[in-house]
Amino acid sequence: DYEHLKNVIVIMILPKDPFGYNHMVYTVQNQCLEIPDMPYDDGAKTIFFYTKGTEGNPTTELKEFLTYMEETKKDNAKNESLKKIHGMVEQVKDDGKASVEYMKIFEKEKMLKEK
Repeated sequence: DYEHLKNVIVIMILPKDPFGYNHMVYTVQNQCLEIPDMPYDDGAKTIFFYTKGTEGNPTTELKEFLTYMEETKKDNAKNESLKKIHGMVEQVKDDGKASVEYMKIFEKEKMLKEK
């Protein structure tokens, strides 16, 4: 039943500003175009994180996370959570099998885009 659907949140992390307002965070939800003031919440939300944004009031932790996502290097792992993530990233990079699988996926996506 429609009333039992779970909320859906789509998260996009982008190196380019999708809307041109230089915000680090944009949250987009559906609304009724005919009656804009009508309360409407279907549980769907899209959050755009612009890694180079400077506007808005994001938390320090979010700023650090997006800096790390922009450039995944040890120096950018500023807090414990990011250090754990960086450790996992390094493990995957060191795992030859995972690297080969990633390259296969990358090549397949590239071919599909070209077609």
